[in-house]
Amino acid sequence: AYIHTRSFGTDVATVTSHVNAALAGAVEGVGVAVKHFPGHGVTTVDTHESLGQAETSFAGWRDDHAQPFRSAIDQDVAVVMFGHLVFSDLDNQPASLSGTWVDLVRQQWGYTGVIATDDLSMLEGSGLPEYRDVSANAVTAVSAGVDLLIDSGGRDAQSARERLSASVDAVAAAVEAGDIPVAQIDQSAVRVFHLRQSLGGVARPLEDTESG
Repeated sequence: AYIHTRSFGTDVATVTSHVNAALAGAVEGVGVAVKHFPGHGVTTVDTHESLGQAETSFAGWRDDHAQPFRSAIDQDVAVVMFGHLVFSDLDNQPASLSGTWVDLVRQQWGYTGVIATDDLSMLEGSGLPEYRDVSANAVTAVSAGVDLLIDSGGRDAQSARERLSASVDAVAAAVEAGDIPVAQIDQSAVRVFHLRQSLGGVARPLEDTESG
């Protein structure tokens, strides 16, 4: 699999053990994220270039790949990053845009922490026309119940701001139109606020990293 050099192993017991050790060893002030939910080991493709299609059944995932994530969630891991991975047994949308996957983690597993997308610009890199608009992807992700959106598609500080503004405006418009409940935005804001508090403060505003 593409992800093999970035993973904790290839069997569920080893991976779960390493996940537990990483969580136990995390220092105060560091927000740990587990990724790429529901598990990049189910596909051999590089999701920077295309959507990952699961090469296992949902039942097979539940009994194997799900276990390290479930263990982390049972320990209240700070963030779960959802990958651009498609399990057609459950949903034809990638997990990063899927309300079905969010509901599984929230309702069935009882997770109350922050859910984040993988880099949204990767969806554009898939070449599929339905994912070429970062602001539309942002709306779909937030509609699904994701709390934090990651996007590194800007080539410089100015284009990063433009992409950010377009996504914020699109989500705001969806809220104003009633497509995304205000209460859902409030819940996400509370989760992110609690995460920031747990890390000792408030994140800095967007900075021009090119100038240091």
